[in-house]
Amino acid sequence: MGRRLEYEVKTSVRLNMSNPQHVKINDVIQNLDPKIFKSKNQFIIDAIQFYIDNYGKETFVIKKKEKERAEYIRSEDIEDIKEEVIEVATNEARKEVIRLLGGVISGMNVGQHFNNTMFYGNDMDRTMLRIGAMNMLLHGVENPNISYRDSLSEQNTDVEKYSLVLANPPFKGSLDYEAVSADLLKVTKTKKTELLFLALFLRILKKGGRAAVIVPDGVLFGSSKAHKQIRKEIIENNKLDAVISMPSGVFKPYAGVSTAILIFTKTGSSDTDKVWFYDMKADGLSLDDKRQEIADNDIPDIIERFNHLDAETDRKRTDQSFFVPVDEIVSNNYDLSINKYKEIVYEAVQYEPTDVIIGKIDALESEIQGELAELKKLLDV
Repeated sequence: MGRRLEYEVKTSVRLNMSNPQHVKINDVIQNLDPKIFKSKNQFIIDAIQFYIDNYGKETFVIKKKEKERAEYIRSEDIEDIKEEVIEVATNEARKEVIRLLGGVISGMNVGQHFNNTMFYGNDMDRTMLRIGAMNMLLHGVENPNISYRDSLSEQNTDVEKYSLVLANPPFKGSLDYEAVSADLLKVTKTKKTELLFLALFLRILKKGGRAAVIVPDGVLFGSSKAHKQIRKEIIENNKLDAVISMPSGVFKPYAGVSTAILIFTKTGSSDTDKVWFYDMKADGLSLDDKRQEIADNDIPDIIERFNHLDAETDRKRTDQSFFVPVDEIVSNNYDLSINKYKEIVYEAVQYEPTDVIIGKIDALESEIQGELAELKKLLDV
């Protein structure tokens, strides 16, 4: 009780203990390490206050002055990490815990690692920093490493630092070359943010590290030199594991762009043998602006199949998921759109003989003329 009152006086955060969400926030505050709370007091409380002020709002819209940046956040996205991305990380997280428990990191406590050095994030918008910090706190991370910096600039010096990257980078942004780190431009010389972020993820991943990244469809089949360069880099110098194509309505009502999830592993060598493709048709919500819950949902099937890729070897191109050998992808200019490789079977339609159809037309015409003659008679025309 004493700690709670002390923190309330210090920060002016007011909690309504009849509100379940405020009770959850209070539990977070009570369990924070006092040293961490003291060192990051204003940052943490700023995040908590922002959450309290905005909880329950349907939409946060963060508009930037610069043309190249605009972000849309739904309130439910603050509480939950997208299933289709986080599930990809399940095995990596499990391996990380096992590695820590096995004492590979000498002298480091698992809890300390989880709270201080396991999770990182960057953003240039202070509202996004607040949301990110609050999200981490509510998920039990006491000391989130969420920094205010431009990830694509020279300001970001991270190299081979992370074992896992989960990202939904800005789509269709455009930056001046001068604002972009030089080593990223060496991988793909472009102003497009969706391509530059892929180059960044390759740089910051450790060898053997994995990434699950949401990209617009244009990244998969774009014909520009920059598009081909980044796809070639991922396929020929690393290991592209999977391409999950998503329907165009998954980001409605904010955007109708078609997207896909790229899952790849940084290896530093040509390790792509074959690539797994999946054609997602439903995500459990309607694909219109209302996004209401529906029965159809491919996400559980995607997770199940991705975790058992050995069973996918014999799948046909007419199925919803299948493998494509890397040689075929290379011969198609590194095109990663599923429609390039998917086979569509058209059902044969049986039509009646021509004379039968014409006979039906004649009969219909005779009926029309008869009805018309009767109408004229009634009207005395």
